[in-house]
Amino acid sequence: MKMEKKVRVLVVDDSALMRKKVSDMINTDESCEVVATARNGEEAVRVVAALKPDVVTMDVELPRMNGVTALRHIMKETPTPVVMLSALTQEGAASTLRCLEYGAVDFVPKPSGVISLDIEKVRNELIAKIKTAAGANLGALSPLRVLGSWGSSVEEKGGAALTDKIVVIASSTGGPRALTEILPSLEAKIEAGVLVVQ
Repeated sequence: MKMEKKVRVLVVDDSALMRKKVSDMINTDESCEVVATARNGEEAVRVVAALKPDVVTMDVELPRMNGVTALRHIMKETPTPVVMLSALTQEGAASTLRCLEYGAVDFVPKPSGVISLDIEKVRNELIAKIKTAAGANLGALSPLRVLGSWGSSVEEKGGAALTDKIVVIASSTGGPRALTEILPSLEAKIEAGVLVVQ
């Protein structure tokens, strides 16, 4: 019986303890294997280019180059699915949202801050998201661009028009990045309401 190819994972965290605990946790799943770890964003960018892992788990708060900047370099130079693994702080949440905009495919919160000794609580969620991320098609998306204005179609019509038509866009893994492709391509004078569920 042929064995399935394992998902090769790079774990990026500035804490040696977290790198060890996250790596051990991922390696408990027979379909995943940690092939390397990195201590900071600069090292992460180099390791991704050299080893080309299937998925990267990355903290937001990193020395020398933070996770947001490292992610942008990775997506530009060696596009690779990235799952952010970060503490749930107000500042961290804002950074994580930026990471999703820049191409991270998902996010898993550390359960109790930067050093989460109880990281095992998110084991199943993290492994499931790693496996999903491994199947993400990053090649289908062009480099990130800032959403432009849709123009002044409402003002031209003298206010919002009533319509019985609606366009619904629902997205999950890779959603923010996919939306940067879809939304600018919509006609400025689209005669329908647009509902985006992310």
